[in-house]
Amino acid sequence: MSNYQHPLELIDSILPLVNKDNSTKSSLEQKLQVLLRQAFIQERIERDKEALETLLFVNEEAKTNGFHEISCKANLQLALIYEKNGDDDYCQKSLDQALDLCKKYGLEKLYSRYYVRKSSSYRVTQRPDSALIFAHTGLEYALKNNMADDIMDSYLLLGLLYAKLDYNKSIKYQLLTIDEYLKRDDLNKVSLTYNNLTKLSLQHDDLENAFKYNDSSFVYLERTKESNFTDIDKYKAPLLLQKSKLFEMAGKLDSAMLYLKEFYAIEIEMFRKSNSAEVKRITQQFENDKKSQL
Repeated sequence: MSNYQHPLELIDSILPLVNKDNSTKSSLEQKLQVLLRQAFIQERIERDKEALETLLFVNEEAKTNGFHEISCKANLQLALIYEKNGDDDYCQKSLDQALDLCKKYGLEKLYSRYYVRKSSSYRVTQRPDSALIFAHTGLEYALKNNMADDIMDSYLLLGLLYAKLDYNKSIKYQLLTIDEYLKRDDLNKVSLTYNNLTKLSLQHDDLENAFKYNDSSFVYLERTKESNFTDIDKYKAPLLLQKSKLFEMAGKLDSAMLYLKEFYAIEIEMFRKSNSAEVKRITQQFENDKKSQL
């Protein structure tokens, strides 16, 4: 078993080693690769400010020293952070720089990531037609170069983009996204996607499939217990609410009320735990402040 509980702990243990020697170009390249990986993890755990600082440093060093692939990857990740934080101008600038590097230095395998990020930025800024074109192009490049993450993200984007345009295509691409999550054993995202499919089916009055997808979302959420996933109630509550709505639409009001009661019971318990944790935090802060004044 690994001694590291989180991927960042492993990165933190490696950084002092790669920081020791920046005397050669290869050692600097290795350091930037590690920092790039660190930034990817920081973004995934919502530490965007730290990720942004890391990526800006990596990109500048990579440009100065001619590490074109590292610079391109840094720009693509910067575009994601800018998109998440609502800065479309900087997002597009980063994407333009990434595309220029892809073209200039023949970075064929990074085209799919560029098109995925461009599609996502268009989706966020309400340009669905352009988003669809770029998502399909991204999928073509991803399949051509066997870029697994970009295949998954293309399916995800297409499933979301078709939700308002073509019910059957949205179902198709969301089910393909689920297949990719299953390959990674990401059961929580499988459950969440099945819940999205439940809501989509409800919008189209497809009760039969809505019940099927809702049942699947419960099955995969329960299986997350096997991987020590601890936040079950947070994700179970919306599934219960969906189940209640399904039974209400099917005219089975007793069952609808049963699941609604279970939903509210979980919501109340989560609220109680949240308040309790906040009370504890404030009390500890008060005690610490009091000690510091003595």
